Amino acid sequence: MHFRILLGALLLILGAAAYANSYLGVTAGSVDYTDAELNKPTGFEIKLGNRFNDYVALELSYVDFGEAEDDIEPEWEVSTDAVALSALAMLPIGDQFEVNVRVGGHHWDTQVREDGLGQIDNLTGTDLHYGVGMAFRPNKQIQFGLHYTRYQLKQNDIEYPNASFNYYFP
Repeated sequence: MHFRILLGALLLILGAAAYANSYLGVTAGSVDYTDAELNKPTGFEIKLGNRFNDYVALELSYVDFGEAEDDIEPEWEVSTDAVALSALAMLPIGDQFEVNVRVGGHHWDTQVREDGLGQIDNLTGTDLHYGVGMAFRPNKQIQFGLHYTRYQLKQNDIEYPNASFNYYFP
């Protein structure tokens, strides 16, 4: 299911690339399941975006929230991934800095495993996410950023503070 959503959105974004400044980016950060007693694994994101002007961008991304575990016997392991589509509103501060706000939707898939039993649950859904961030762009092709995004899920929300790197195509 993720493949079809990802492919459709990717074609939409690539079709718009001729009219916008497109970029490829990655993020990495700590994952916190807000309502669960789980450790905080490292998550990562791969994203493709189009910046239509100095103030608006659209991103398609795949997010892997890593494998979170609890410390109680029997040990549980939770892994979540998502395909997300986000709209970003940016406010430039000078030539190299900006702050941004993101809002979007994501289709997520969570698998729950228990020691000795294997997979005991598979949850999926479509929900909203939102966040804030700031970025530094030392030149026209490279951008570094710090962000906080909260992903809503049916069972537990995920907080994902992260660092990002974007490469803008010439």
